[in-house]
Amino acid sequence: MAYLSEHDDAEETKRCIEAEGRRCILLPGDVKDMAFCRSAVERTVREFGKLDVLVNNAGGNFAGGGEDLAAVAAAWEANVRGNVLPSVLLTTAGMQPFKPYFLGAEQPPAPRVITSRPVCC
Repeated sequence: MAYLSEHDDAEETKRCIEAEGRRCILLPGDVKDMAFCRSAVERTVREFGKLDVLVNNAGGNFAGGGEDLAAVAAAWEANVRGNVLPSVLLTTAGMQPFKPYFLGAEQPPAPRVITSRPVCC
């Protein structure tokens, strides 16, 4: 589970997952950073042997700027960087383990990407 800096929440979520008999690894980092996204996917594949489902649930809400065009532009950029960019980066990184299948080697497992954070201004 990738997360930014909410260590206590992440540990609690991990405890809940493990209480259900499942494994969980914690991956603290910024999903706006492509290098982090790549390393998170690589570590997940290394630890679990595969990647079945990628859930994009990162993001936040950034207030608009009213009639101040500079503030509106800044809020829009913050929304894109905080909501759209992570989804693109994580999805791009998450598709890499499936790349050999795209080259026609064999039938790929069905990758699932779930994006659950809308862009809000």
